[in-house]
Amino acid sequence: IHQKEMYTTEALSHLEPILLQHVVNFVIAGHIHSYMRSVPTANFSPNPRGPIYIIQGNGGRNANEAYLNPTQEEWVHVRDHSMYGYGTLDLINVTHAKWHWIKTGFTADDEEKKVRFEPDFSLHDDVWVENQWFVAEDEELVDEDGSN
Repeated sequence: IHQKEMYTTEALSHLEPILLQHVVNFVIAGHIHSYMRSVPTANFSPNPRGPIYIIQGNGGRNANEAYLNPTQEEWVHVRDHSMYGYGTLDLINVTHAKWHWIKTGFTADDEEKKVRFEPDFSLHDDVWVENQWFVAEDEELVDEDGSN
């Protein structure tokens, strides 16, 4: 529903070079009523020196927001718009952080087409985030413009 809005489609082309230049480890955003986490990414491709993008927008209204593409892109590790949930970020030390996404319930249509809440509270996704300032020098570097 927001996929064709100019500020949404153009934001990454303006922001990603800044994120790469300043060695940003992860970006957490919301608003789209779903959950998504990428692998480290630059220019819509997996890259070990790019940030991890997290959309954590499923804490409120269930909108079953459509994704831009019906099939999951190669740089997306997990995406889900079928349930509510929340995320936590544990900053372990200067080199590592741990992201958790916990689902809190599932919304589903029953025979009467009513949405219901089924409490769950289980871990649905997690990832260790390594501080890019401390990644081994032999890993592929990303230039400020996002190229290698």
